[in-house]
Amino acid sequence: MTDKRTALAGDMFSGLAAALVSLPSAIAFGLIIYAPLGPHYGGKAAIAGIVGTAVLGLVAALIGGSSRLISAPCAPSAAVLSAFTASLVAASAMPVTAIPFAITITALL
Repeated sequence: MTDKRTALAGDMFSGLAAALVSLPSAIAFGLIIYAPLGPHYGGKAAIAGIVGTAVLGLVAALIGGSSRLISAPCAPSAAVLSAFTASLVAASAMPVTAIPFAITITALL
């Protein structure tokens, strides 16, 4: 039983360290994705980046992983979602208030 508790404590501290390391990049990628919407979405962008990273970590933990799998926000997906946002804004395809919802759904897929 002690080995399981030790392993769990190590896993918890490892998860906390990984979350703290990914926090700045999560905020930056959120800002990149929401940039086409304008500067007034900056706060929502930072929160979306943080929440997106937390959800990604929970989903990866539920699905399971391997010793070689790293789940974290990445620049290519931020660039694709930023282009997606810019195209929605340019085409006036949907109201600006609905675009954050569309980005969230796209990111979760």
